[in-house]
Amino acid sequence: LCWVCLGCFGKGFKSPMKLSNQYVWEKIFENAKSYILQLKCEEKNILQHRRKTFALGFLINILSYKNLALDLLTRVNKPFIYFLPYKTSQDRAEITFSCIIFVEYWNNNPSALQFKWNIRKMLYRNSVLPSKNVNC
Repeated sequence: LCWVCLGCFGKGFKSPMKLSNQYVWEKIFENAKSYILQLKCEEKNILQHRRKTFALGFLINILSYKNLALDLLTRVNKPFIYFLPYKTSQDRAEITFSCIIFVEYWNNNPSALQFKWNIRKMLYRNSVLPSKNVNC
């Protein structure tokens, strides 16, 4: 059992999105969508108000995750067995970039050359080797 597969054993809201439990996550998405659409601010529908950004963002995310999961789970060539939405979180990218930026501990706005050397230092320290087939 590898650490990458551990997410496929989640239960309840932490369970992966699969075709076998599609009715569950589609119902959750539909409930969230209808709740957001019923929100009011100053007697206006939230989507008609000037503070609509958060609601619009949630609605777009609901639609995006639903369509992304369906595309990945039903594609013709090697369909996914399950989809873990939390793996698409921007937290992972932020953590990676904060590690790259703070290799030197003193510069939070590195130049391109400093950025390059920080990545090299991180790769060397973690013994990560680039692939021979990489194109950049």
